[in-house]
Amino acid sequence: MQELFLVAELSSASKKDGYLLITPYSDFRDRYFDLDLVYIEVFGVVKEFYVEDVFSINEDIALKFRNFDSFEDIQFLIGKKVFITSDELVELPENTFFIHDLIGSVIISGQVELGILKEVIQLPANDIYIGIDSSGKEFKFPAVKDYVEKINIRKKVIILKQSCTVLYDEN
Repeated sequence: MQELFLVAELSSASKKDGYLLITPYSDFRDRYFDLDLVYIEVFGVVKEFYVEDVFSINEDIALKFRNFDSFEDIQFLIGKKVFITSDELVELPENTFFIHDLIGSVIISGQVELGILKEVIQLPANDIYIGIDSSGKEFKFPAVKDYVEKINIRKKVIILKQSCTVLYDEN
């Protein structure tokens, strides 16, 4: 099977029968309206689910899968993650990256290797990168041009501007 990429979580049932509201894990909300096939792990097995309909209510997006027409049909899906294949990934604008491509990148400041990118926290103003150094200590820095000089996805390297400092957790 192809590599799968997380794009959403099925968060709750919609008021409309057979529809599930999603928590999107993508900045490209329009992408959900083009989905035909998604993958969901159910009872330890990854299964294909065909998208029959998608609609938007205010800020919410709801999906309906083929042959799932009532609350009883969909209730076991609430809380499940929604995945797609690489064929369904959106094309990104320049200097924009998928989180899954960033994770595991080496973080360098000047000539010093600070650690490895462990996690990305998405916030309204900007993302926060969380790294972990060789001793297991976590550090954070904002994913903004004032901090990040260059990202090389092929080499999995994030180079910080030398003038910037990272914030280490107190733990």
